[in-house]
Amino acid sequence: MALLVRPTRLLRSAIVLKPSTLLALHKAMSKGKYRMLFSPDRRRQPGPKGPSAELILAVVEMKQRNPNWGCPRIAQQMALAFHLQIDKDVVRRILGHHYQPGHSSGDPSWLTFLGHMKDSLWSMDLFRCESATLQTHWVLVVMDQYTRRIIGFGVHAGDVDGVTLCRMFNRAIRGPADGPILRGVKGGPLELNMLAKRVIRPALRNRENYRNGESKNWKPLEWQGFYSLRRGIATQLTAITRDPMAAKGLLRHSSVNTTLAHYIKDVPEVTANGMAQVEQLFDKLDAGEQVVQ
Repeated sequence: MALLVRPTRLLRSAIVLKPSTLLALHKAMSKGKYRMLFSPDRRRQPGPKGPSAELILAVVEMKQRNPNWGCPRIAQQMALAFHLQIDKDVVRRILGHHYQPGHSSGDPSWLTFLGHMKDSLWSMDLFRCESATLQTHWVLVVMDQYTRRIIGFGVHAGDVDGVTLCRMFNRAIRGPADGPILRGVKGGPLELNMLAKRVIRPALRNRENYRNGESKNWKPLEWQGFYSLRRGIATQLTAITRDPMAAKGLLRHSSVNTTLAHYIKDVPEVTANGMAQVEQLFDKLDAGEQVVQ
């Protein structure tokens, strides 16, 4: 608004105009911009109709019977068998739209692969928005698919190419500017896999860290990953403090809804009391006391 109105009239305009009026004006100007850029000046005549249904069926059937044939080979065979001159690019477009190659039953499908990798998937969204001066900005959002946590944003003004998109992605996923949160001995980022291998897993296999380590039926706990560790810490901390905000601050979540939905495992009071009684029973057995049934 300050770019279109003189400073002497800006104060009076702020009193008269509502924010909804300015937003409607900005939306109308944005639509007018893209209508002027991309709308055709005149109505164009319709182009070619494309290949017929019989030709599409013949090309797809030939590809299904001969999966190793390429587009030039199929075009040559169509010319020899049916005396029909067809370009290899037309064959490529037909196969791209109508041919679905089968896959071996022994290999895992993409759906199975994505299901196994659901804890490590990121989803990205690239969209365009307009500034107050009608300058185009592209925004890249990176989000964790499992926890629905926003990883970061990347913004660029102007056109986007491959190099610019890679820079936007690097800006979106980079960590804090003051260095890594978990540091090693030399000040660099701590390797979490190495921490689990050298510290956490040996501690889980050590009998001395268990109350029933001398028992014959003793089995060590299995390491389930850092996400399970964070979820267990959040659950135990909430059970002790009775306040989910403590776990939210420890896990550095921006919203307590994320902590409640994905990290705190709600245990019913009846189940907790029953487990407490079972632990008391085992404590008496360890102490050599006689338990009356």
